[in-house]
Amino acid sequence: MAGVHRIARPLLMAAIFLSRGKTMQLVIEMTINGLMLATSMMLVGLGFTLLHSILRVVNLAHGELYMFSAMLVWYFMSKLNFSYPLAILISMAIVIALGLLIERYALRKFRGDLLSGLIVSMGLVFILQQGSLLFFGTETKNIPSAFPGSLTFAGVQISKERVVISLISLAIIVVLIFFVNHFKAGRAMRAVAQDEDAARLQGVSIRYISTLIMALACGLGAIAGGLMAPVFMIVPTMGLPFLLKTVIAITIGGIGSIGGAVLGALIVGMVESYVSTLISIEIAYIALFGMLALILVVKPGGFFGTPYEYV
Repeated sequence: MAGVHRIARPLLMAAIFLSRGKTMQLVIEMTINGLMLATSMMLVGLGFTLLHSILRVVNLAHGELYMFSAMLVWYFMSKLNFSYPLAILISMAIVIALGLLIERYALRKFRGDLLSGLIVSMGLVFILQQGSLLFFGTETKNIPSAFPGSLTFAGVQISKERVVISLISLAIIVVLIFFVNHFKAGRAMRAVAQDEDAARLQGVSIRYISTLIMALACGLGAIAGGLMAPVFMIVPTMGLPFLLKTVIAITIGGIGSIGGAVLGALIVGMVESYVSTLISIEIAYIALFGMLALILVVKPGGFFGTPYEYV
């Protein structure tokens, strides 16, 4: 009975809300929230996709870099009184440096070895979580809104912060896609993803590309963590659950596909926002895992991937 009440109560609240003529406000708010979630997952998911496609590793610690960046932004702003943009930039530099150390001394030797890479990256998850607990403390943290105020759209007041975060994330994603498709280094990355041996014969430095990919992936995760730091409570355990949702997104879209990561994140973000608002967050998670199971049965490679990419 308790479970029924937990589902029925949010549905009743949603029905009352809609009956008061506020349908448009609710839809716009859910859409903006979904877009913000989606774009942050896109940033983390694109980094995860690049690592998987080129370094041939599944780095479960990637979410912890997202968490660590949010922690660093909180520390720099609350303890050192840094401005929000400066805190993000310094946090990004630290996370990239940490990521390069992880790639060089922990992940490089396990390229292509799924099981060993998973074990090592899981160990890194606990190291980064416990390190954050020791350094930053156990209490939940938050920082003031970076973009306070509201905007008016179609006569509805919406959060300025969530709109700005979404736009910044989308701009970064567009720049990344342009870089991958039109710059020499981006084309080299694609060549390594398609055939590493052939790329090496053409003079591509695999070590340089590996370093570049890790730096890009960590930078994207750090930006996502910094942008989301004013929105959510910051805790040392926030990284892995966020990565899990991101993995669901890129699996739905197609592992190894940049377009798939973008589409999957958009689907997951919207489903979580709408279902958690209208029903509950628990039902939203059930819906996400149900979608994942369905896509793996019906189309194992996702919308834009192929089944063999699940190594």
